[in-house]
Amino acid sequence: MSPSLLTPRVRRVAIVALGLLWAASIGGTAATMSNGKPFAGFAILILGWTEVPLGQPAWLANLFLLAAWLLIARTRVTRPRLLTILGIALMACAIAALFWRTIPDTTGPKAIVTYHAGYYLWMAAVIGTSLAAVAIASTESSRE
Repeated sequence: MSPSLLTPRVRRVAIVALGLLWAASIGGTAATMSNGKPFAGFAILILGWTEVPLGQPAWLANLFLLAAWLLIARTRVTRPRLLTILGIALMACAIAALFWRTIPDTTGPKAIVTYHAGYYLWMAAVIGTSLAAVAIASTESSRE
């Protein structure tokens, strides 16, 4: 990717676009549970951390997104290796989210019957940020 395409302004526009995707995912429905109830993205943001100790690390992407966006927004990325690690961690979270099959509920985990726009928007934000992080880190590393 050409360094001219990764100017600080372009990177900031990308962060805004990816942030809007993430915000839309939180505001929408992410999945329908086996009991027929829809589950909002915001509820998953609030409750998703409970799945991390149970072997579903995808929720951690929300934390990695913030860290990656902060590094990408800088005029010059001073820690390209950290940005690469965040990009890889985000991709690992996206892959883990492909195997997301249950949602925690007050009565226990419920199977996911259908994924909705919130899930796909969240995945787009995570994968987009992952790719941007790795591309920017590789460009910044080649300048050193």
